[in-house]
Amino acid sequence: MNENDYLNFEIKLMGKLLIPIIFFIFMYISYGIFIQGFLSTEIYTYFGISPKNYNILNGAIFLGMLIGNTLYSEKKKNKNIFFNVSIILVLLYSMIFFINNYVYFLVLRLLTGIWFGYLFLYLNNFYLEYKLRVNIKDITFGWGRALGAILASIVAFYFSQILSWKYAFLMLSTGIFVIIGLKSMSYIYKFKDFNENSFYLKNKNILIYSILYFLVGTNYYTLSMNIKNILMIYLNDYMLSNIGIIIFSFSILIGYIFSIFLYNKYNIFTLMKVLTLLLMIISFFSLFLDNGYYILDFLSLNIFVQTIIWNISLHYSFVDLNKFNPTKSIKLMLFMLALGGIFYSIFTYIFYDKLYVFVNSYIFFNSILLLILSKNYQRNNHFMKR
Repeated sequence: MNENDYLNFEIKLMGKLLIPIIFFIFMYISYGIFIQGFLSTEIYTYFGISPKNYNILNGAIFLGMLIGNTLYSEKKKNKNIFFNVSIILVLLYSMIFFINNYVYFLVLRLLTGIWFGYLFLYLNNFYLEYKLRVNIKDITFGWGRALGAILASIVAFYFSQILSWKYAFLMLSTGIFVIIGLKSMSYIYKFKDFNENSFYLKNKNILIYSILYFLVGTNYYTLSMNIKNILMIYLNDYMLSNIGIIIFSFSILIGYIFSIFLYNKYNIFTLMKVLTLLLMIISFFSLFLDNGYYILDFLSLNIFVQTIIWNISLHYSFVDLNKFNPTKSIKLMLFMLALGGIFYSIFTYIFYDKLYVFVNSYIFFNSILLLILSKNYQRNNHFMKR
């Protein structure tokens, strides 16, 4: 076996090892974000804060992701700091039962957001490179995010009914396996031949992508992070609300499966227009509901459609941006998604007294903006066309 054959064998072997590592870490990040929204009532009751002020805690994790995205660097010194911070966070989550102060928990979630933001970018460097080398499928990312939401809903149901909500956050101490996985990946991350010398896109195109990521992100988080509070208001029962969250999270998984089928079968521009109109209709009619079970049905349908829009729009735009610079396109995507999360937290805080009406109205008007943006897709020579 000559040197080139051995090198190709090593790349393929390590690529096979990367798939479960990448899947687990994506699921870990997804779980770490969703669990906070799915256990909102338990957390603000425990700390004795108002549901309205709880949105500050939600904003903290997205602010952290924004900071982590900004701090990300390929420099070895920064990577060492990142690993040290990761170890500290895992230790803190292992001692979650000793954290009884809301401010301490707020700081912990802010640091977690920074870790997630940095981790997401760090991981995607491996993902992008080995996707090209050993044909790692995009499905790795999507399954991890969808199943992370399902895991969070099941854990929230179990621990909120039987044990303390802190056990659900104790599971984040499994981040030790994330660190081990990342360390394993660092030994095989020897090949980097991306051409990142230029990142030229027309200003108009960058603006379109940025608005797209922001609107998709803020819609998604506005619903998914408020679902527990909405169900508690209308069902007024912890067990029924937690069962509703499980149904809601499975809608995310089903939406992801549908997005794969639709993306491969239909024109992207037509899909975006139809799905956005459908989302507007669902959000509008949801405003007139007052029965908790009907509300659950419509919100599950809402997140189902949103998941399809999320996967189709982000995947297509990301493929296009990768032609220019993979790392910077990931940074742009995460920055705008995190910014959308921060804006959702601010607006939810302001309009919390009319939470259900706000959520549906906010998604409705953002969908109008998405529809307007879709006209720019059509006029753009390389976006949303196949």
